[in-house]
Amino acid sequence: MKKRNYVRIISYLLAAVLVSLGFTSSFYTQKKYLQNRIEDEYFNSINEMSAKISEINFDLKKQLYCNSSSMKANYCTKICENASGAKECLARLPIAQENAENIYKYLATVSDYSKSMLISQSSAKTNTGLKKLIDFSDNLNADFNILQSKIENSTVFDGDIENMLNSTAKKTSFSGNIKDLSQVTKSFPTLIYDGPFSEHTLRAKPQYLREKTRISQSEAKRVAQSVLGENDIDYTGEETSAIKSYTFEGKNGGVCAITKNGGYCLYLNKTSGAVNKKLSVKVALNNAKSYLKTLYNLDFKESYYEKFDNIITINFAVYEKGVICYSDLIKVGVSLADGKILTVEARGFIMNHHNRVIPKFKQTSEKIKNAISGELSIKSINKSLILSDSLKEKYCYEVKCKTSDNSDVIVYLNKDTLKEENILFLIHSSNGTLTK
Repeated sequence: MKKRNYVRIISYLLAAVLVSLGFTSSFYTQKKYLQNRIEDEYFNSINEMSAKISEINFDLKKQLYCNSSSMKANYCTKICENASGAKECLARLPIAQENAENIYKYLATVSDYSKSMLISQSSAKTNTGLKKLIDFSDNLNADFNILQSKIENSTVFDGDIENMLNSTAKKTSFSGNIKDLSQVTKSFPTLIYDGPFSEHTLRAKPQYLREKTRISQSEAKRVAQSVLGENDIDYTGEETSAIKSYTFEGKNGGVCAITKNGGYCLYLNKTSGAVNKKLSVKVALNNAKSYLKTLYNLDFKESYYEKFDNIITINFAVYEKGVICYSDLIKVGVSLADGKILTVEARGFIMNHHNRVIPKFKQTSEKIKNAISGELSIKSINKSLILSDSLKEKYCYEVKCKTSDNSDVIVYLNKDTLKEENILFLIHSSNGTLTK
């Protein structure tokens, strides 16, 4: 065979090898892309499911400490919605049906039991059943938190993805974990009740800015200079949300927004150069309260706070005639190193605050005590204004309580009817206190 033919054959073989390698590389790239997409979907699903199980856990406890049918209906709606969402998340995960069966049963049971509480009078017997369900829920919630942490720090899904891509039916370690978790639900009773529930959704407009005069960009810049604490700032544009505002940026990196109507600070974000912790929480609270007074010329009362990265973020609400107006919320971040105000988030305040005629609170402490669940012991009673899920303002007695296991719970009772309007758990940590 001629040399030319050898060269031609070798060239054809090399070309075939290169084409084959190209196809292999392309297939591997597509497979890796698909694997990453599926893995992301799994991670998102387990995170969402864990969050919904946590919400169910808290709402079950709130239902136990609830004393009125209207609030029971409210928590029932939330429990049913989260249970339904958790089922959807579970359906997206690569879990064999037999391994997921008891988790589905748990999610169905919490919905059924919650609904059954609406048609049965609260008693020691019904509360015993609900407490048992809460015990199961506590365990499941804790285990899902552990599982979520493991998933975030490992490649636990690799086997599942490989199985799906190759159409195999092998059980996975993740399915095994779910099967272990689901053992806690085996002794649940089955309760069935049908009842319609609805949600109210309203669109809100900024109450605080009504009838306020429109200011110019140059006027807003002067306000922004004061808010940012520097003169050399630039106009960067406009915020076109429900709260129309001018936005500015300082040379030191701080940014803020000033409302077009009234010229109020909507938000502020700055950085602190100081690093050493020097200030107490009390000093930071006083600094923040004084700063809010200069911005809005109103009295504010602090409620809860959280410390992170040497910054304390404090929740404030307007305090008027002895009433804490929680609907008018502002969050302020203060540096614990030098006491400077680093952040302000005033959307809740600007959306909700307006001139109000504060009514009289006439209920006696004895009546308030009788309206609280026997499962709770009362520690203090205050006057408050809260915002309902339907964005309706309600004046309430804020009753701070303790549970039998020493947890802190706040019950909000309607000032006129003493019916429960909301129940919150206080979550304490070394970094502060938040509500759930």
